[in-house]
Amino acid sequence: MFSNFDWLTQGVASNAVYGLLALGVGTLVAYLRKNRSTWASPIVYGLAGSTLTLTVLISNGFWQMSPFIAVVISIAGLLVAAFFIYLSGKVDSRLGIKSPDSDQKDASTRLIELRDDLDVITRDRDTTKLNLENCWTEHKKALKQLDECSSHLNHWKKEVDRVQLSFDGQKATIENAWKDSESRVSNLEQKLRVAQDKLDEFKSPRLRLKIKRAEYHMLGKVGLDVTHVLDQMVLDERLVLNVPYDEIFRPDPQPHVWKHLTIEFFHGIREFSVTVPQNAEITLPFPYQLKETA
Repeated sequence: MFSNFDWLTQGVASNAVYGLLALGVGTLVAYLRKNRSTWASPIVYGLAGSTLTLTVLISNGFWQMSPFIAVVISIAGLLVAAFFIYLSGKVDSRLGIKSPDSDQKDASTRLIELRDDLDVITRDRDTTKLNLENCWTEHKKALKQLDECSSHLNHWKKEVDRVQLSFDGQKATIENAWKDSESRVSNLEQKLRVAQDKLDEFKSPRLRLKIKRAEYHMLGKVGLDVTHVLDQMVLDERLVLNVPYDEIFRPDPQPHVWKHLTIEFFHGIREFSVTVPQNAEITLPFPYQLKETA
């Protein structure tokens, strides 16, 4: 009785141990799958191998008792091992784990792609280098042209400064010559007036000059009597009137109106009369010739 009880106890204990092992292995596989570990598939393959081993051992133990049961156990073990192998493939596909051959093919493909990318990068590098060399050549040409333009600019600046200096010098010379010419013309005019006065003096007989009557007026109207003013201006029997009339004939009889000056005078015993517009320069007596008497 006790031997049967021991056998039952051993069976329960062994089944409990098997159940705990199965639970532990299932928990381990679930943990590895959750963390996408590459150890999940090898462990499942290990379970398949363990199942085959156990199947062989168990069927060998039952072969003497019942060959049929041993065959059934062997078939069941094979099915369980095949299930574990199929499960291992599913685990690989779920975790995205590839086989070594697939990894090698992917590595070869990736290597080819990397070589192609390297060739493209090399061509791009060569093209970029060529473009850079062309840009550098154009840059040097542009710098050379810039230097030439700067040289031309400096040259023309110097030319402009030289021309400006020459122009200023010629302008100053012309201005000085103009001023000198004006001065000479003024002197010549003065000398001409003196010569004309002397000529008039020689043409006119040297007789006594007497202002009889002088009037500063508008034509046809009575104006200002300036006889006394002109008589006082007679010097050396000559009257020279070369200043504006408004400065010597005051008060102005008709301001801002154009007037005339009428002078009646004696030169010797001869009487003359002359009327001139306002501000006209006049010298008395004016030249005249005496007619010879028969």
